[in-house]
Formats: sequence, C-alpha cells, structure tokens
Amino acid sequence: MKPQPYKFKLSKAVHKFEWDGRTYFWKRSPLCPHKPLVYFVMHLCARVLKISTGSWSLPGLRSRETEKLTQYSASGLNIPRVVTTYKNAWFIMLGEGDCLEKSIVDRSDEEKIIMLCRCADDLLKWHSLGHHHGASQVRNLILTDSQDIVRIDFEEELELVFLPDALKVIDLFLMAGSLNQLFLDREQRQKVMALIMLHYLRNSSDMNLNSIIFRLFLWFQRASYLLRMYPGKLGTDAIRILDLEKCLQIVTKEVYAKSQS
Repeated sequence: MKPQPYKFKLSKAVHKFEWDGRTYFWKRSPLCPHKPLVYFVMHLCARVLKISTGSWSLPGLRSRETEKLTQYSASGLNIPRVVTTYKNAWFIMLGEGDCLEKSIVDRSDEEKIIMLCRCADDLLKWHSLGHHHGASQVRNLILTDSQDIVRIDFEEELELVFLPDALKVIDLFLMAGSLNQLFLDREQRQKVMALIMLHYLRNSSDMNLNSIIFRLFLWFQRASYLLRMYPGKLGTDAIRILDLEKCLQIVTKEVYAKSQS
C-alpha cells in the first residue's frame, strides 16, 4: 500500500496511512541534495553570531534521525512508537491523534494559549534532558486522544552547526514563529509569540539563553529593516521574520526590565 500524503500538512517528509484498522506515520529521512548548502550557510551565520560549534563536517550531515529515536524513547520523551526502520532511509511509527495545529485551530484564543504553554513546557522537558527537536513548528506536534503532546520530524543534523544553548533558542523560535494559522491577526500573533517565549524563559534556569536571544534580536532587526525596504509582496518567511523581530522586541524589553529589578 502506497502511503498517502497527510491531509493536514505535517511535513513534506511525513505521511499518514491506514493498515489493518490502525494508523501509522511513515517518514523518509534521506539527506536532501540541497541540505549541505543550507547547513553551510547556517554555519556561517552561526559563526558570525558566535553560536556555532566552530567546526564543519560535510560527511556528518548523513541523517541520524532513526538512530536518535531509541534515545528519545529511553529518556521517557513523547514520540510515536517506532514499528520498523530501514537503515537510515525511512521508518514507520504508530500513529495516534492528529496534528496539533489542526486540532486546536477552531478553539478559543484562551484555549490555544494554554495548549501552546503546554507545548513550551514539553519543549523545556526535552531541553532539560539534553535533547532538541530541530523542527518544533506546531505542524510537527501531534495531540493524542488522551491530550498528550507528541513530537515528530526531528532535525538532528543541527547539532553539527549550533551550540547546545543556541539549539534551545532555535526550537523556541520555530515554535513561536509557526502560529500563522492559529492567530490570523498579526498584532495578536506577535503578542502570543512573545508570551510563549517568556513562559519558557521564566521556567528555564539557563541564563545564557537571554544573551543568545538578544544577539538574534539584533540580527532580526537588521533583517526586518532590509525586508521593509523591499517594495514587492512579502512571502511567508519574510512575514515570519518581521513577526519574530517584533516578538523579540517585547521579550528583550521584559528580560532587561527583570534583570534591572
């Protein structure tokens, strides 16, 4: 049976299919041809921001997602149970529940914020155990029938580019920057993004994250300045950068105020 694309977009690489009355997620994890270039550019940007590992290894970009799944499971983290794997090319996980973005899109704003704060707490649990998601957008979160949050689609190759603290901030950015479908009003979305990030930071004991966020805020300021000068229609990624710049302005102001009190 050929797996059919998941109706509500999870990821280009994740598909959902039914077999013998049960639901499964099928994930391919080959190294895409463009990935080496993407990660090299990310590495250069990380070096400029001083949040890089300081090394670069092209052979190390071979996807290690299938190798990491057993580590996540052993740590007690919520991931779908792996049914079978084939080398490092693909694997099948037992599916349960539905995409979190789809599950809460019609709920009230208050309910959405409560659920997103739960997602931030779950992300903090991952980080406290020494792991990161790498693709923590809400479309890569599953809400099970028992209302548990389960993560899919991991980007372990980011470990080759960024320092551990920077990986935590990137996870936080990806989650906060993926709320376009949940909050259509831009100003409200930016405030919710800031609220989620501040919720995470208040519960985290890692003060080094604040300095990384401030450095990234300065970068987003420059990037948003260039985007505002662009006369053409802004795409989704450009809007996300502008949202993050405003969100980080709120976050850094509150973090600074707290440090002075």
